[in-house]
Amino acid sequence: MFAGCATGCYDGQVYFLSVETGQTHWVFATGDSVKSSPAVDIVTGLILVGSHDGHIYALNPKARCCGWSRHCGGGAIFSSPCLHPSLRQLYVATLRGELLCLRPESGALLWTYSSAAPFFSTPCCSSTSLCIGSVDRNIYCFSHTGNLLWQFPTDGPVFSSPCCMPTSLANQRVFCGSHDGSVYCLRSCDGALVWRFRAGGKVFSSPFLFHSLASEDEGLVAVATSDGNLWVLGAEDGEPKASLSLPGEIFSSPVLWGRTLVVGCRNDFVYGIELTPC
Repeated sequence: MFAGCATGCYDGQVYFLSVETGQTHWVFATGDSVKSSPAVDIVTGLILVGSHDGHIYALNPKARCCGWSRHCGGGAIFSSPCLHPSLRQLYVATLRGELLCLRPESGALLWTYSSAAPFFSTPCCSSTSLCIGSVDRNIYCFSHTGNLLWQFPTDGPVFSSPCCMPTSLANQRVFCGSHDGSVYCLRSCDGALVWRFRAGGKVFSSPFLFHSLASEDEGLVAVATSDGNLWVLGAEDGEPKASLSLPGEIFSSPVLWGRTLVVGCRNDFVYGIELTPC
């Protein structure tokens, strides 16, 4: 298997780089800009990536070839593909409102769902379902066989990608932001609202779940807003634990590296915010 970094580019190419030297291992050209992040299939070694040319590509960097590609019914692919490794199912969403479930080994179509509105959101998988946001203001939840289980209406378009709390099946939660300026926590089983936090600015990026430094039993959610605010919320109740204002818009999703919360800002800086136990 290739050991390196894969990244898409607005020039329509996917670059495979050595993480040690930064040297280019291979470049694959698609037909349009690549704005989505690749998914990695550790079983086959394929790198799965969508393009604005409307195709999903399964790339083999070791052999420097395309294993397969599939046109996804029209519409650019902005969001990232999502792979369920144990079920061997790949989920791809398009700006024409198509949600497809494919076999990652071959690209064979298992099922599809058509919406009237584009999907900018990346699907999020749990053991029992997958969730995705839509610009029609809804958060949708599907079974892995393609049945619509529930939909939850927000008060604005949803560009944010949901994330799922990996707890017991009876207590699973879904977190997602909306352009209405809120972060929602929903019950995964039925879409019931657990809590809503009004962050103020539009939430374009994805919430990030992590454990408190003080206790692994306490879950926290980091959320960034487009008006430059970064929030840390309690996962159970949505209560704010900390906040920070940055001097620019934030469209980047925060991530945790050790004790540092890392996020990009539109003032051309990347910030590392050290977390301390409360």
